[in-house]
Amino acid sequence: MSASTSRPDPVAPLVQRLVAASGILFVILTVAAFVLSGDETPSDGAPLTEWTSFAVDNEDNARIGALVFALAIYNFLLFLGYVRAAVGNAEVAARGFTRGSYIVLAAGTVGIAGMGLGIGLTASSLANPDTPPETIRALYDVSSGAWLLASAGFGACLVTVGLINAGVRALPAWLGWVALGSGISFVLQLGVLLSEDEDNAFGFFFPIAFLLLAIFCVGASVVFLKDLSRDAVGRATPGPD
Repeated sequence: MSASTSRPDPVAPLVQRLVAASGILFVILTVAAFVLSGDETPSDGAPLTEWTSFAVDNEDNARIGALVFALAIYNFLLFLGYVRAAVGNAEVAARGFTRGSYIVLAAGTVGIAGMGLGIGLTASSLANPDTPPETIRALYDVSSGAWLLASAGFGACLVTVGLINAGVRALPAWLGWVALGSGISFVLQLGVLLSEDEDNAFGFFFPIAFLLLAIFCVGASVVFLKDLSRDAVGRATPGPD
C-alpha cells in the first residue's frame, strides 16, 4: 500500500508528540518534586522533637511535592508504554515474537509504583503536624522498603531493555548501554540491606542509577520525537502510483 493511500492515524499528532515527550516531562517533574519536598529527613537516632519540628516545617512542601510526583508517575507510565512498544516491535522484526517487552512493562510498573509509594508514605506522614513523632518515623521506615521495591523493579526493567537492545537494536546503542548501567546500579543499590542500618557503600549506587535513568528517559524521548518527525515527512511524501 502506498503512502498516498495509507490509512490515516486516528491519534492527533499533538497527542503523539506529548506521549513521545513523556520521558522528558517525567524527569522535569521528578526533579521538581524532590526540590519541593522539603528539608533533609532527620537521622534515625535524632530526638523525637526533631521529627515533630520536621513535620511542622515540611507539611505543605511534602504535599505539593507528592502532587507533582503524581503527575511524574502519569508521564512515566505513558513513557513506559512507548518503550514497551518500541522494544516489542523490534523483537517481532528480529525474532518473530515478543517476550522481553512484557518484562519491561511489568518491571517498570513495579518500579514506579514503589517509588510513588515511598513518596506517598512520606507525604502522608507529614499530613498532620499533630501526628506522634514515633508514627512519623515509623512511616519513614516503611517508605524505605518501598524504595527498595522501586530499585528492584527499575533494575529488572532497565537491564532487560539493555540486554534486548544489544541484540535487536530497538533504540540507539548508547541508550541501551545507559539503560543497562542504570539497571545494574539499581540492583547493586539493594546491597544496602547487607548492613543493619542500611547505610553502607552500596547506597552510592542509587544516585548513579537515578541519573542514568534520567538520561535514558530524556534520550529515548528525543529519539521517539525524531521518529515521529520522520514518519510525518514520509506520510506527506506521495508514494509511487
